[in-house]
Amino acid sequence: ISSHLSFWNDNIGLDGTVLCVERFKNTIFAGTWQGLFYHHFSTENIQLDGKINSINVSQFKMLNEINNTTWDFLLVKNKNDSSKNKLLAATSNGVYEIDFSSSKLILKANSYKLYRYKKDPSVLFVSTSEGIKCISIQYANNTYHFTYIGNIKGIDERISGFEEDEKGRIWVSTLLSTKYIIEFNNKDSTNIENKLANETYSVSSFDATSGLPDVTVFVAKVKNKLFFISNSGIYYPVEKKINNTATISFKRDNSFDSNIYQYPISITYLKEDNKGHLWVQLLNKKKEENILIEAIPLKNGYYSIILNPFKTIPKTKVYSIFPENNNVTWFGGHDGLFKYDG
Repeated sequence: ISSHLSFWNDNIGLDGTVLCVERFKNTIFAGTWQGLFYHHFSTENIQLDGKINSINVSQFKMLNEINNTTWDFLLVKNKNDSSKNKLLAATSNGVYEIDFSSSKLILKANSYKLYRYKKDPSVLFVSTSEGIKCISIQYANNTYHFTYIGNIKGIDERISGFEEDEKGRIWVSTLLSTKYIIEFNNKDSTNIENKLANETYSVSSFDATSGLPDVTVFVAKVKNKLFFISNSGIYYPVEKKINNTATISFKRDNSFDSNIYQYPISITYLKEDNKGHLWVQLLNKKKEENILIEAIPLKNGYYSIILNPFKTIPKTKVYSIFPENNNVTWFGGHDGLFKYDG
């Protein structure tokens, strides 16, 4: 392991494949197949040269016996007081409001993905085995209140991701080839709860007939632009008006993938950090190996590729990449949790 890397797995308390990572109350949390864990230091005594010495050991510990698969985290940020931030976790038992002393179940449903609506931050979208459920986020009397307010109808597939465009539309990628866009009626000035009850929203679907490849695609945002990424290429939505009717199709993008797909390599994970750096997982389909890279934007529009620091990370699948603002990035996957200090 490189000197820039630290590593945790089931030998030091972190059981199972790591699916998600987040920092809350200055503590790193990790969700795995086995449950929800947090990082801490424990004091252990070791014998050295005949003397007993106490040392601090970096470990992970399961939180409040939440031993359900934990798929995703969402940090609910308080703009005025970060000490009031809340951490939500999507688990196979439901969505929990996380606390060290006692965690609270706020939605009982097998839950996978969490997304807070930027256009209306009082709304949280939850991908569940029963479709998309919506939770109201309200701050009153110095505390947050989370309330289930209804479902988005028309999407039954397992959702792999949410993204939002400048018009406030929600783009949804699924584990199947069909993708969706959710658009709320702007003429309805009522809140989201009433829009859900009155069904004043539309759900449109897209597939190979719209220009997307007939394979699994995930949605990501780079430089505030939406991309749909598959193992055969990267696509972006194009809107046109035909006979006064708005239509959406998808076109192949070559701005940063023109060389990648000449080889038996595809992008399986992509995340942009606050500095505009891209954290990417590539799959070498010939060798069945996963490769991690950091892509740093250059002034000419191209990217400088950083590969060497990650060569010692096992070439198995990574499910979560969590970049922080202090040049630290966390990678969670089959082999545990890696911390890269760049």
